[in-house]
Amino acid sequence: MTKRTISGNSRFTMRAEGSKTSTQPTRHSHRVSRTTYYRSSSCPKASLIPRKGKIFRRINQAGTPLSAQDIRLAYWGKCKAVGFIRLAGVYDETREGSKRMINAANHSFGLSWPWQGLAQTVRDDWREWWDGKQTAIGQTASEMFLWFLIARHIAQTDALVLNQTHLASALNTTFDGRTEEAGDIFCAQLHYESQHASAPTSLCTAAQIESSLFPTFARWWYEVNKHVPKISLDRNRRVAILIAGLSQQSSSWQPTVSQWDLIDNFIHRPRITATNMGIDVPESKGRWRGARGQKAQIDAYHAVAKNISTSP
Repeated sequence: MTKRTISGNSRFTMRAEGSKTSTQPTRHSHRVSRTTYYRSSSCPKASLIPRKGKIFRRINQAGTPLSAQDIRLAYWGKCKAVGFIRLAGVYDETREGSKRMINAANHSFGLSWPWQGLAQTVRDDWREWWDGKQTAIGQTASEMFLWFLIARHIAQTDALVLNQTHLASALNTTFDGRTEEAGDIFCAQLHYESQHASAPTSLCTAAQIESSLFPTFARWWYEVNKHVPKISLDRNRRVAILIAGLSQQSSSWQPTVSQWDLIDNFIHRPRITATNMGIDVPESKGRWRGARGQKAQIDAYHAVAKNISTSP
C-alpha cells in the first residue's frame, strides 16, 4: 500500500486507489474522513469525486507533489471565478499544458487568457519573471493572484473564516486557524456563490475579477516590476499583498520617484522600512489570526501602502 502526502501545508493524505483503508490513526485523523483515500472536510463532497482520478494520475504518474493551490483549483475550479484565477497564473501560453488550460476555460466559461489583451512588454515581463524558476511549480503564479484578491477583500475574508455557521452549513467545512485554509475557504466561497445565484456576494464576482480586479493587478504588477529591479520570485505573495494595498489608494495616484524608492526599500527590506514609518510588520508563521498572523501582516501592508502614498 502506497501513501503519499501532499505538500503545501494542505490537510490531505491520499492512498493509492484500490488499497484498503487503514485503521491506524494519522497525525490528522481527528479531522479527516476515511474512504479509499482521505478526504478533507474542507472539500465540497460533490466536487471531490470527479477529480479523484486526475489527482491520483498527477501523484502516481508524474511523481510531483500537489501544492495547496493545485488542490484548491482541482476542487473548486468548476466555477468561472476560480477558473479565472487559474488562467491568471498562466505565464507561457505556448506550452501544451497552458494551451489545454486555456482551451478548457474557454469551453467551460467562455474565458480567454487574461494576459492576452495586455501589451506585449507586460506579457513578456510576466513570463520572464516566472519561466524556468523552481518556485513557479504548483500553480504558484495563480496563487499570487489569489492572495491579491484575498488582500483586497481582507475584512470580508476575515469575517468569512470566522463565520462557523456558514462554513458548516454552506461550505461543509471548518476553520482551524491556518493561513492556507483561508485561501481554501476563499475559493470555496467563490464556488458556492457561483452555484447559488440568490446568495449575496460576500467577496467578488467573476465579472468583477475579470473586468476590474485582474487589470488592476496586472497594471500594478508591471509597474512594480519595472521600477523595482531584481525582485526575488519567492517574494511573490508579499508583492501581491503590497499591490493590493497600493491599488486601493487614490485612483489618480501615480507614485513619484521618492515613493518608488520607498516601495523598493519595503519589498527588499520590509521590516526595517516599515519600522521607519512607525509600522510593525509581523512575520506570519502560518496562522491567520493573532498579533503575528497573516491578517495582521496584510493590515500592516495596507498601512505601509497608505503611508507611501501620502509621503512627499
